[in-house]
Amino acid sequence: MSQYPSFSQARLPILAAAILLPASALLATPAQAVTGTFTFLNDPDEYEIFTSRNFIDSTGEIGVTVTGGIYDSQGGGYPNAPLPGVQFGDVVGFGDKGLSIDNSALFSNGTDGSHQLDGNGARDFMRFTFTVPVTLVNLTLTYIGDDDNFDFGIDGVDVAVNATLGTDLASSFTQADNTPFDVPNHSLDYFIDFENSPPLANTPGNPVIPPGFIFDFYTNAHDDDYKIASMTVSFEDPNIITQVPLPGTAVLLLGAIGALAARRRLA
Repeated sequence: MSQYPSFSQARLPILAAAILLPASALLATPAQAVTGTFTFLNDPDEYEIFTSRNFIDSTGEIGVTVTGGIYDSQGGGYPNAPLPGVQFGDVVGFGDKGLSIDNSALFSNGTDGSHQLDGNGARDFMRFTFTVPVTLVNLTLTYIGDDDNFDFGIDGVDVAVNATLGTDLASSFTQADNTPFDVPNHSLDYFIDFENSPPLANTPGNPVIPPGFIFDFYTNAHDDDYKIASMTVSFEDPNIITQVPLPGTAVLLLGAIGALAARRRLA
């Protein structure tokens, strides 16, 4: 008799171990999508300025770098992304009403005086650079008047908010405290839900806001201005792995193979 086990004998320990696998054996699948919120509200008695600052989301998993700048008006117009003639270095204000362009340090007279992201004088924009690709879920804009529009681009491509969402008028969306919009007031806060809020809900033909790394926010006219108070995004968290149970039929199949091998050994 050979001192070495036959092929069937050598397989038995492996097959036996397979037979012992529970029906709930797990298989790993790709990372799970989660949502996180960035809150850009400072304490009421504090006001800070910066040219670049990092923020961490509510899950503690991802970050975003906020910067401000101006872009070329191209003869007095309001171009969309990709923004032409971009210059970084504007001072971003961080207060209890959100993020704004504190002054246009890059503009010829040194300031536009509005303390908001606006199109008056210098063409302001604010850039959000995320550490992972994200999809915008909702956005809260503050200091909204009845005629303030907003616009943004993702990775250098304009979202065309008016066409995509049905409107780019911020006051068309849900007010943050859910009260009706009735009088012009440049201190109102608006919650823009990109998934469920009118005019998005049940609006056929609206394309999905694509994911991306870099989000640029800007305006469409000289009288548009707003601040950004919060932003919720979804992303794939590599630290959360979904476990899928191995089907019971697979375990039964392994058992049958093991039994067949045992019979061959006895024969």
